Amino acid sequence: MSHSFERIAIAISYYHIGIDIEKLRKDKKIFKIKKKFIREDESFFIHSSYEEDYLYIIWGIKESLYKLDGGLSYNFLDHYKVSPFCIKKDYCISCWIIKESYSKKFSAFYRKIEEHYLVYIIDNE
Repeated sequence: MSHSFERIAIAISYYHIGIDIEKLRKDKKIFKIKKKFIREDESFFIHSSYEEDYLYIIWGIKESLYKLDGGLSYNFLDHYKVSPFCIKKDYCISCWIIKESYSKKFSAFYRKIEEHYLVYIIDNE
């Protein structure tokens, strides 16, 4: 489950799933905190014309991974990674939970709903 201002998102699945919904904020806070969650190897594929959208999607993916991981690894730079993707294409985004003992790949999906981004992660193994 996730909420952002007046929206709530709930996911029900036979698979393990993480979900996040974020409202695009007028105060542009996402730009102020991007150094806390955007890795250097992720910053190169963010197109400047769509930076805000990329930031919200990547934040949503990492927040969803955090929830899927049980809220244990709070360091979004070291413990979660998003592979390059193009915002104009509608396809699955690969992402990872990275720990000292293992790393695991997941599938992320997103959708823009009015002024919100809905992101969810599916662990189909």
